[in-house]
Amino acid sequence: MMKLIQLFYIICFIGLYEIGYAQTFDYQRGWATYFGDEGVNLSDNTIDSEGNIYLVGSVKAGSVFSATTNAHQVSFGGGSSDGFLTKLNPAGEILWSTFIGGESGDAILGITIGVDNSIYLLGRTGSANGIATSNAWQTNIEGSSDEFLAKFNTYGTRIWSTYYTGSNSDPDALVTSITHSYGIVANKSNDGIYFYTKTNKTNAATPNAFQTTINQTNNSLITKFSVDGQRIWATYYGINSSNIYSITLGLDGLYVAGVSRDCFPPTTNSYFSTPNSHQVESGSCQDIFVTKFSLAGERLWSTYYGNNYPEYLNKNSLLVVNNVLYFTGNSIGSNNITTPNSYQEQSENTIWTPFLAKFDILGNRIWASYIGLEPDNFDDVDDTTVTSFLAKDSAGNVFVSGTSRLQENIATIGAYQETKLGRYDSFVAQFNADGDVNWGTYYGSNENDYASKSLVYNDVFYLVGETVSETGITTPNSIQPDFIDGGNNTDGFIRNVFIVRFEPLPLSVEAFAASNFEVYPNPNQGSFNIKNPNNEPYTVQIYNMLGQLVLETGKKQNSVERIDTLNLSSGSYLLSITTDSNATYTQKMLITN
Repeated sequence: MMKLIQLFYIICFIGLYEIGYAQTFDYQRGWATYFGDEGVNLSDNTIDSEGNIYLVGSVKAGSVFSATTNAHQVSFGGGSSDGFLTKLNPAGEILWSTFIGGESGDAILGITIGVDNSIYLLGRTGSANGIATSNAWQTNIEGSSDEFLAKFNTYGTRIWSTYYTGSNSDPDALVTSITHSYGIVANKSNDGIYFYTKTNKTNAATPNAFQTTINQTNNSLITKFSVDGQRIWATYYGINSSNIYSITLGLDGLYVAGVSRDCFPPTTNSYFSTPNSHQVESGSCQDIFVTKFSLAGERLWSTYYGNNYPEYLNKNSLLVVNNVLYFTGNSIGSNNITTPNSYQEQSENTIWTPFLAKFDILGNRIWASYIGLEPDNFDDVDDTTVTSFLAKDSAGNVFVSGTSRLQENIATIGAYQETKLGRYDSFVAQFNADGDVNWGTYYGSNENDYASKSLVYNDVFYLVGETVSETGITTPNSIQPDFIDGGNNTDGFIRNVFIVRFEPLPLSVEAFAASNFEVYPNPNQGSFNIKNPNNEPYTVQIYNMLGQLVLETGKKQNSVERIDTLNLSSGSYLLSITTDSNATYTQKMLITN
C-alpha cells in the first residue's frame, strides 16, 4: 500500500517565501465558482487525462447559459430544455461550451472520456431534428422520447450521434427525476462504450442476451456500443420495480449496481443473486444489488447488499481501483452493512448514513464502513437527499463525496471546513485501501449544498455540485463569483451549480530540509541540481501550474543529479520528488529561461 509520508511545496519567488504549517487536510482552496442560474441542471461530470473538467446536464429556455463562438450548437434549440456540454481548464476558465438539442425537450444525463480524450454522451430527447447524424445506428426518433448516444472530440466537434430505444414518456419531464437511471462508461482500451438506460420497448434486447424479455413496465437496459457508434449487445436487467443506478469497468468485466424494489406488496425473489454470493437473499423489500458481467454481457456473479432497512445508492457510486471493487450507498444499522473494527461500524438509528464497501473482483467482501454520526436538529428533513459518490486517485485512495446532515465523524482536524453550516452540506472524505479515513471536510454555507462526484487529477481534486447558498461558496475573480437568480424557477428550488478546486497546501521550508534532498539553484535558468546525500533512489516529475505533467525522469540515485529544463517555458512549476519508499516531496520552482 502506497502511503503518503509528506506532501508539501515552497512558494518561492526570488527569495520570498510564504510559510504554512502541516495539517491533517493538506489542501487549500484554489478557486471556486458558480455556473449559470437555477435553470442550469447538472447531471454528470468528469475529468480528462489533461485535467480538464466537463459538465453536462440540461438548460431551461431563458437560462443564464451561453455557448461559445463556433460551438457545435450556439443557440437554444427549443422545447422546455436543451442539453449542454461545457469544458473548463484547470484554472476554471471555459474552453468551449455548447447546447445540444432540437425542437423539444432534451437533456444530457451521462458523460465518459475514452481514448484520446474522446467524449461520449448519453442523453434523452423528444426532438426529431438536430440529434442524429447521417448513417447513424438509428437515425429517427421512435417514441415520444428516445435516448441518444453521441461522440465528440476533445475540441467539441461532434463525430457521430444516434437515437437509441424509444418510450412514450413525456419529453418535457425528463431531466432531474431520472438522471440516476442513466449512466455511461468507456473502456480505455477502445473496446467500446457501456451504458444503462430505462425503456418500455419490448424488443430492445439482442438475441441470446442474459435477459431477453422485459420484466417491468420500464426496465433497466444495459448496452454495449462500439466506439464507431454501432450496437454490439443489449440486455434487460431487473424485475418488479428495480433500477440500475451505477456502472463501472474493470480489467475483466463490467459492473452495475442498483436497487431492488419488491414492495407493495412485498415479494421474495433471488433475481439479483447467484449461488454462494455474498448475500443470496434480500434483507428487505429494497436492497442494493451489485452485479458483474463479462464484457460480452454474460452475468458472472451478483449479490444483494442490505439489512431489514431500505438501502439505496446513486449514480457514480461504483468504482474499480487496483483490481478491487468499491461501492457506496446509504443504510441504517450495522447488520449486513459494515465489518468489525472498521472505521465506523454503527450508523445513526434514525437516519440513512453513507457507507463504503470494498469487494474483490470475485464478489467477496473485504471490509465495509459507515462515515458520519450525530444528525442535526432540523425538522421536516427529507433523508433521501443524503447522497454519496466515488472517485479515485493514482495512489489507490478512494474519495467519497456527497451530501449529509450528519455533524460528526466526517470532517477531520484541520479540515478546510470542520463544521457543517447548513441543513445539508457537501462533504468529501478520502479513504485508503485499508479502510482508514485519511481526511475529510465539509464544503458549504448557511443554506443547502449538494455535492456530486468529486474529480481527481494528480494532487488536485475538485468538488462539483449544486447549492442554494448565495455566499461563502466562491472566490473573487472566478468566472461567476455571484449567485444568480434568473427568475427561471419552476420547481421551488433556486440553485446554482458550483465547482471548487482544492490544491496542495504550502508547508514549511523546514519540512523539505528534513527530507535530506536539496534543490538548487531555484530560480534556475535551464537546469538545476538535486543533492541526495543518502543516495536513495527517486524519480522526478515537473508539473505546470495547471497540474499537467511536463517533464518526467527515470530513476535517479547519484549524490548529485543535474536536471535539464531548457525545453520548458519561463514560469512557475511544481517539482515532485518520489522515492522508492513512496515518500513524496514537492516544491514550487521558478524557471527563467
